[in-house]
Formats: sequence, C-alpha cells, structure tokens
Amino acid sequence: AASDVYKRQTQDILPRMGWKKLPDTTNYTLLLTSGAYAESLLGRLRVPGGRFRSRLAHTISFPAWHRRSKEPVADSVLSEHLPGDPLPLVEPSSDYALACISSEWEPGWLDSAPQDMGRFFWLVGHSGGRPVGLTISRLFRRHGSWQASLLHVQACERSSELYEWLITESSRFLARRGATKVLCRASCEVYSAALKRTGFVERSRTPAFWWSKDRTIPIGPIHLTQWRADELIRPYPTS
Repeated sequence: AASDVYKRQTQDILPRMGWKKLPDTTNYTLLLTSGAYAESLLGRLRVPGGRFRSRLAHTISFPAWHRRSKEPVADSVLSEHLPGDPLPLVEPSSDYALACISSEWEPGWLDSAPQDMGRFFWLVGHSGGRPVGLTISRLFRRHGSWQASLLHVQACERSSELYEWLITESSRFLARRGATKVLCRASCEVYSAALKRTGFVERSRTPAFWWSKDRTIPIGPIHLTQWRADELIRPYPTS
C-alpha cells in the first residue's frame, strides 16, 4: 500500500535527522466474541477484507472471552470518569525512563471529538481510597462491527498485578458495550506480560524513534502505548 511505502520512507529519513531508534513496540489484539475469531480465521484464509467479510463473520456471534482479575486490594474499584468532572490525578510510575503521560486537559479534548471517531472512555482505578491507575479507550465501528482500542494505561507503579487488573476490567467494560475485539500497543515487558495473561495475542510490531537536544536516548524501561502518534516522543526534556 502507498501508506506503507510512505511510512518506510519516513523511518529511513529519521535517523539522518538525528532521531534515535528505540526498541519496537508490540501490537496486541484481544478477541472478545466468536465473530471476531471467525473474522480472524477468514483473514488467514485470504478472504477479502471489508464489510462483506465482517458481516459474514459476525452473522452469528456470541461472547468468547470471560475473565475476572484479582483486585489489588479488597476495596479496589474501577469507575468511569464522566465528562465535566475533574479527573483524579494518577501519579505515573517513576520506574520508567520514558513513558506516555496523560494531561488534565485531554478529557475535554476527547469529549469534543467528532462523532465519527467513536466514543472515548476514561476509567479510573482506586485502591485503598486513592487513585492508582487510569485507562483511556476508544470504541468505534469498523466494517459493521464494534471494535475498541485500549489507547493508554497509566499506573502509579510498574506492577504486573495492577496492570492486569486495569487491563482486564477495562476490557470487560468495553465488551459490555459491544466491542468484538480490543487493540493495544505495548513496549514495557511487565505491561506486555499482563496483556498476555489477560488473553491478548501479539500481532505485529511498530518501530519507535526518539529525538532529544543532546542526542541521548532513554536508558531503562520504556512505556509507549497507542495514546497518540506524537506521544512516542513525550515527555519532552525541558532542561
């Protein structure tokens, strides 16, 4: 495809402009219904994609994923952030050398997004009476079926148990709203392990690049998600 050619050309140019190559990010998929499994099988059989394949696969569909995660503590709860309400501050983990970070103004920005982009959901996890994590997801219609993207997961600590709880409960939330599958991106080994335990399957890899004024690269764990295309270079060093 032409878009793939442009992507490769851009990736070839970036190193010559001072951008440093980071480890690839991994794209995952969680299939939630029998229709999603059928559509995946039809794709492997090289049945042309699009609305026809989707309608054929989802003619008869039923839930095919059931999972409940172990809560970090007894009183843990994941609740939806409603538009207009202040977003609780979730301090990002300090264990990462580079990580996507959600800002306070972004809920309002997504709430005003065009309807054809789908719906965006902010879920905030509380444990022990304090906010410990949040997830940002998008529910949209593609070729006649509902799909979802787990755009971002932010937690106060780099904990496999905490990640697994946030991922599982967010996926259950999206499944109840009709999602047939959930797409996600990861670069952190701990986060990836939590995705796999939840049932996500690795599908492909996406290159990541980093640019800084002093031409250094982050040393240590990196947490890059699907939050935004330019999120792969945040936070930008100001000093």
